[in-house]
Amino acid sequence: MTEFLYIIHVLAGAAWFGAALTRGLAGRSMTSDNAAAAAWFRFTVKLARAIQMPAAILLFLTGFGLIGIQSEVYSMTDLFIVIGILAVLAGAVLGMAALGPSGRAAASAYERGDRPAGEAAAARLTWAGWADAGLVAFTILAMILKWGA
Repeated sequence: MTEFLYIIHVLAGAAWFGAALTRGLAGRSMTSDNAAAAAWFRFTVKLARAIQMPAAILLFLTGFGLIGIQSEVYSMTDLFIVIGILAVLAGAVLGMAALGPSGRAAASAYERGDRPAGEAAAARLTWAGWADAGLVAFTILAMILKWGA
C-alpha cells in the first residue's frame, strides 16, 4: 500500500508541476492572434480545474495516507509535511486569486480584441504560473530531503 500511495503522490506532484510550468513557459508566447490567445487562456482555466485541482487533492489525501501508514517514522509536525500541507493551501489560494481570474480576464480581453488588457492579464498569469511552479519545486525539495524528519 505504501508504494501505491507514493506512486500516486509523485504522479500528482508531477502533474501539478507540469501544469504550472506549461502556464509559466507558454503563456506569453501564445498571444500571436486574438482567437488563438483566447482559446489558450480558456484552456489554462480548464488546466487548473482538470489537472491541478485533482492533483492537489490527491497530494493532500495520499500525503495523509502516507503519514498514517508511517506514523512510527513521521509526524504531522515534521517540517517537510507542514511545508507540503501549506503548499497545497497556498496553491489553492493562488489558483483562486490569480490563476483562474487572470486566465479568464486574458481570454475575455482577447475575445473582445483588447490586446493591451489581454497582454496585461497574460503577464499576471505567467507570473502566477512561475510562482506556482516555484512553490511546487520548493515543496518537492523539502519532500526529497525530508526536512525536519
